[in-house]
Amino acid sequence: MDAFILQILNGLDKGSAYALIALGLTLIFGTLGVVNFAHGALFMIGAFCAVTLSKLLSISYEVVDETQTDFLGNPLKVDVPYINGLLGPDLGGSVIEWAVPLSIVFSIPIMIVIGFVMERGLIKHFYKRPHADQILVTFGLAIVLQEIIKLWFGANPIPTPAPDALSGVANLGEWVGLQVPYPVWRIVYFCFSVLIIGGIFAFLQFTTFGMVVRAGMADRETVSMLGINIDRRFTIMFGIASAVAGLAGVMYAPINPPNYHMGMDFLVLSFVVVVVGGMGSLPGAVLAGVPTWHLGKLCLNHLGHDHNSGHQSNHHLCGGNYRFADAPTGLAGQKRRNGGLIDAGSQQKRFFASGDCNRAYAAGAVFPEPIPNKFRIGPVQWWLS
Repeated sequence: MDAFILQILNGLDKGSAYALIALGLTLIFGTLGVVNFAHGALFMIGAFCAVTLSKLLSISYEVVDETQTDFLGNPLKVDVPYINGLLGPDLGGSVIEWAVPLSIVFSIPIMIVIGFVMERGLIKHFYKRPHADQILVTFGLAIVLQEIIKLWFGANPIPTPAPDALSGVANLGEWVGLQVPYPVWRIVYFCFSVLIIGGIFAFLQFTTFGMVVRAGMADRETVSMLGINIDRRFTIMFGIASAVAGLAGVMYAPINPPNYHMGMDFLVLSFVVVVVGGMGSLPGAVLAGVPTWHLGKLCLNHLGHDHNSGHQSNHHLCGGNYRFADAPTGLAGQKRRNGGLIDAGSQQKRFFASGDCNRAYAAGAVFPEPIPNKFRIGPVQWWLS
């Protein structure tokens, strides 16, 4: 019984990572209609943001420590991080120890900028191209990013520890009389994933900006006819999706030491999660995360634990899921009216029924400029208008 519960818990952290990556994939596919095979690379870059901040905070200089001597009695030279000299040894040491959580703030602007550059510089030229072209160009971009990381950080995994206060093991079954030891950081990762997912859904559901985006996912042409620059809002959503993938990678760094191929390792099954959940369905992408990981684990156990079998299980998973592409409703997807594949705005009927497009029109009619957004600040105003 304990082993069964532990196996279920083991799927929470990886399933949460898959759910966050799949959520970003679905946001991009649902808004821009782009199959982004570079999204796993964004997850990898987020993990290396944690590595980078940890290394930056650990930059040190040499000082002579009179309290320590070598075997000849000479004072030793020791390395002291600059942050310790700035903030003191206690506070500086705490900042270095909590480098991974601090990387959340460090990575968000970096990932948003990378997302904007990717979308404006390359991906926008492939909006009207076939999905095969989109897959090829984004997959090529992922390989380029992967090789850049390999060149800069090396090919070996880089351990990035969690803070000591969150590095222990908790017995989750103690209150019911079971022995279920589970790492505290994995629990933190799951709670963090729930917080991010809840924040994204709340942003889309309860803000004017999110309302316009959802209306644009349902009927892009109609929203554009109202004088709203929906393309700009979709570009911002690309940046937000990139930030979500980056945050997933940042917090996953203590669980799996970052390496240059970790993005590819998560990419395949993340696309399976998207398909299982329903193409273009945000709730489906979240709901399918943990069950799909367990399904992949069962396939891996059935086919064996060697390296080739792992890849073979992924191929079986992909083949098994794409075989129901003739009726790709997934967990929460909807079909087109003509019975074809699910379109990017899989919640079209729900949006029209809830009156999102009508409210967008009303807002556009009341205000003399496109729908105002309470998040407008300084130079960002141009992007949100």
